[in-house]
Amino acid sequence: MSDILISQQMPILALRGLTVFPGQTTGFDVEREISMLALNNAMEEGKDIFLVTQRELAVMHPEEDDLYSMGTVAHVLQIIKTSDSTVRVVVRGMEKGCIKRLWQTKPFLQANVTLIEDEFPGKMTSRVEAVMRQTYALLGEYKDMVPDLPDEVMATVLDSKDPGEISNYIAYSITLRHMDRQRILEELHPVKRLKLVNEILTRELDVISLEVEMEKKVRDRVGRVQKDMILREQVKVLQHELGEDGDDELDEYEEKINRCRAGDEVREKLMKELHRLSKQPFGSAEGAVIRNYLDVCLD
Repeated sequence: MSDILISQQMPILALRGLTVFPGQTTGFDVEREISMLALNNAMEEGKDIFLVTQRELAVMHPEEDDLYSMGTVAHVLQIIKTSDSTVRVVVRGMEKGCIKRLWQTKPFLQANVTLIEDEFPGKMTSRVEAVMRQTYALLGEYKDMVPDLPDEVMATVLDSKDPGEISNYIAYSITLRHMDRQRILEELHPVKRLKLVNEILTRELDVISLEVEMEKKVRDRVGRVQKDMILREQVKVLQHELGEDGDDELDEYEEKINRCRAGDEVREKLMKELHRLSKQPFGSAEGAVIRNYLDVCLD
């Protein structure tokens, strides 16, 4: 780790399901009173604000144990009131920080925050270049499987030669669990961070492939059922047009089976054959065999 700077007192804004990275501009909605008051304090005092993610999204009044220790010092660019209880905030992540002590929880969160710098990445070696090329390939596969990902994401990654910036930008740009984003934020060595991003991207690709495969199986199954239903309706219409209404025929057979003096076991067998007949396409050879069988048994 590089030199640790002097800690500063800052208002804290606890994020739910969101992680802000240094160098990234992002917007999010704020509605909790403790968050509103923290924003107001930052604006009135001309301070930056410390953005840190909650461990559990459902906690409404977080204490220190409910927060990750590492987050991002951010500069508030814009606050827009969108309703009586909600504002839209646009911030620019500046640098990483770590909560040294959360000394106030009401009326809003405040803490001593230690500013932290990334470790020096070292020279651009062939090994680092290989890691970056793996990132390009994985992100390209991700783009193919998630078409909604903007083209500018791939272009921005390809234009950058800084493994730390690439890691931050990818983590900010794609859909990840907040726990994975936090892991990326907490890795201070840029190359190790990019390797972690590659690991997470690989897992995401595996999950997406399984989702696509399952969705295709469901679509195929639904398609077969719908096709079968359409064909059956078409057969019924054709039978009706030809004056060979299958429903009348089946009703007649069922009536004969119910009137026959055979035992329950025989009648059950005949009803099973009748059910098989109802599933046969019009004019099928198997349907003709079943009809002959029923005719012989019921005569």
